[in-house]
Amino acid sequence: MKRPDWKAAMDMPLGIIPAGSGNGMAMSLDIQHITTAVHAVIKGHTRRTDIMACSQEGRPTLYAHLVVMWGLCADVDIESEKYVIRAASR
Repeated sequence: MKRPDWKAAMDMPLGIIPAGSGNGMAMSLDIQHITTAVHAVIKGHTRRTDIMACSQEGRPTLYAHLVVMWGLCADVDIESEKYVIRAASR
Protein backbone atom coordinates (compact mmCIF):
# COMPACT_ATOMS: atom_id res chain seq x y z
CA MET A 1 0.00 0.00 0.00
CA LYS A 2 3.00 2.32 0.38
CA ARG A 3 4.19 1.68 -3.18
CA PRO A 4 3.66 4.48 -5.70
CA ASP A 5 1.89 1.94 -7.96
CA TRP A 6 -0.32 0.54 -5.19
CA LYS A 7 -3.47 0.66 -7.31
CA ALA A 8 -1.92 -1.65 -9.91
CA ALA A 9 -0.41 -3.85 -7.18
CA MET A 10 -3.84 -4.30 -5.59
CA ASP A 11 -5.07 -5.98 -8.78
CA MET A 12 -2.15 -8.44 -8.90
CA PRO A 13 -3.26 -11.90 -7.76
CA LEU A 14 -1.14 -13.81 -5.23
CA GLY A 15 -1.05 -17.58 -4.95
CA ILE A 16 -1.39 -18.87 -1.38
CA ILE A 17 -0.01 -22.40 -0.96
CA PRO A 18 0.02 -23.75 2.62
CA ALA A 19 3.46 -25.30 3.04
CA GLY A 20 4.68 -24.27 6.48
CA SER A 21 3.80 -23.96 10.12
CA GLY A 22 2.22 -20.48 9.95
CA ASN A 23 -0.63 -20.95 7.52
CA GLY A 24 -3.13 -18.56 9.08
CA MET A 25 -3.66 -16.75 5.79
CA ALA A 26 -4.40 -20.01 3.97
CA MET A 27 -6.78 -21.17 6.71
CA SER A 28 -8.65 -17.86 6.71
CA LEU A 29 -9.23 -18.35 2.97
CA ASP A 30 -10.35 -21.96 3.56
CA ILE A 31 -7.29 -23.35 1.76
CA GLN A 32 -6.45 -26.49 3.70
CA HIS A 33 -4.48 -28.70 1.31
CA ILE A 34 -1.52 -28.10 -0.96
CA THR A 35 -3.15 -29.94 -3.87
CA THR A 36 -6.32 -27.83 -3.83
CA ALA A 37 -4.22 -24.66 -3.44
CA VAL A 38 -2.04 -25.54 -6.44
CA HIS A 39 -5.13 -26.40 -8.48
CA ALA A 40 -6.70 -23.03 -7.63
CA VAL A 41 -3.51 -21.18 -8.64
CA ILE A 42 -3.26 -23.09 -11.95
CA LYS A 43 -6.92 -22.42 -12.74
CA GLY A 44 -6.58 -18.74 -11.82
CA HIS A 45 -9.22 -18.79 -9.09
CA THR A 46 -9.15 -15.57 -7.12
CA ARG A 47 -10.77 -14.19 -4.01
CA ARG A 48 -10.63 -10.62 -2.74
CA THR A 49 -9.45 -9.95 0.79
CA ASP A 50 -9.57 -6.90 3.02
CA ILE A 51 -6.67 -4.62 3.88
CA MET A 52 -6.74 -2.64 7.12
CA ALA A 53 -5.04 0.70 7.72
CA CYS A 54 -3.85 1.55 11.24
CA SER A 55 -2.99 5.17 11.87
CA GLN A 56 -1.88 7.08 14.91
CA GLU A 57 -1.13 10.78 15.10
CA GLY A 58 2.54 11.48 14.48
CA ARG A 59 3.32 7.99 13.15
CA PRO A 60 3.26 6.53 9.64
CA THR A 61 0.18 4.55 8.61
CA LEU A 62 0.61 0.78 8.84
CA TYR A 63 -1.29 -1.65 6.61
CA ALA A 64 -2.22 -5.20 7.49
CA HIS A 65 -4.19 -8.20 6.40
CA LEU A 66 -5.27 -11.13 8.53
CA VAL A 67 -4.29 -9.83 11.99
CA VAL A 68 -3.03 -6.85 13.95
CA MET A 69 -1.67 -7.38 17.44
CA TRP A 70 -0.55 -5.12 20.22
CA GLY A 71 2.98 -5.86 21.41
CA LEU A 72 2.42 -5.47 25.15
CA CYS A 73 2.75 -9.21 25.85
CA ALA A 74 6.12 -9.34 24.08
CA ASP A 75 7.35 -6.26 25.95
CA VAL A 76 6.32 -7.74 29.30
CA ASP A 77 7.98 -11.05 28.40
CA ILE A 78 11.26 -9.41 27.40
CA GLU A 79 11.41 -7.10 30.42
CA SER A 80 10.41 -9.78 32.93
CA GLU A 81 13.03 -12.28 31.76
CA LYS A 82 15.74 -10.65 33.90
CA TYR A 83 13.66 -11.29 37.03
CA VAL A 84 13.14 -14.96 36.19
CA ILE A 85 16.88 -15.50 35.65
CA ARG A 86 17.74 -13.77 38.94
CA ALA A 87 15.21 -15.87 40.86
CA ALA A 88 16.49 -19.11 39.30
CA SER A 89 20.11 -18.38 40.21
CA ARG A 90 19.43 -18.21 43.98
